[in-house]
Amino acid sequence: MTNLSEGEKLVANGAAYFLFRGTNRIGPPYLAAAKKFYTAYRVFPDRANLLEIFEKSLPDEVVEIIKGIRDAADADANANADAQD
Repeated sequence: MTNLSEGEKLVANGAAYFLFRGTNRIGPPYLAAAKKFYTAYRVFPDRANLLEIFEKSLPDEVVEIIKGIRDAADADANANADAQD
């Protein structure tokens, strides 16, 4: 649960970060938040359900980063499995 609460704080900081700078680009707070949320996602027993919750409650930019991290981790795992064959 710690990663989820830390991720929520970082998302809130990200909103302030972008408001202050007058931009809607992906920045350090959203990247850090996505990493925390992905860490929670990785150990969560019902990942599909958690991803749906993320999609409903987080900014789209953060969800896309989480999905990108997930896809990269899956590709890496597949490449390592293929290398061992």
